[in-house]
Amino acid sequence: MPPELLAELAQIDNVVAVKQANNEELQSIEGLAILAGNDDIFLRTLELDGGAGGILVASQLVGPQMREIWDAAQAGELERARSIDSGLRQLYDSLGVTTNPIPVKAALTMLGLIPTDRLRLPLVPADAEQRATVRAALESVGLSPVKP
Repeated sequence: MPPELLAELAQIDNVVAVKQANNEELQSIEGLAILAGNDDIFLRTLELDGGAGGILVASQLVGPQMREIWDAAQAGELERARSIDSGLRQLYDSLGVTTNPIPVKAALTMLGLIPTDRLRLPLVPADAEQRATVRAALESVGLSPVKP
């Protein structure tokens, strides 16, 4: 939804927040808390007036680091937050290598956190190339895949 429509919706008493997954139109909306809907805009969202958090895929894998970004941003330590965020960029990218939740399920399986990456049709497990991308990203953030 364009920001103008979100601003209109903010006038409704029960509408208090929005999950924004449109990176190009990310901005403060008077009267709404903004939640990042994409991992790669989490920090940008926290830097906004009204930035309140995120609904994030990467947090299933690097929750402590995502919390560190939050804590640093809240403390005004933006350089620290940017440094942590920068170190997670390869992971963010890998989780978009194909349709969600395929990459994150592959990652969780590789880390031994779930028993299988099976999905219901029409979704299918990650292919070998996608798994290699996810594996490299996990390793780039210090996670050690235990399964091929």
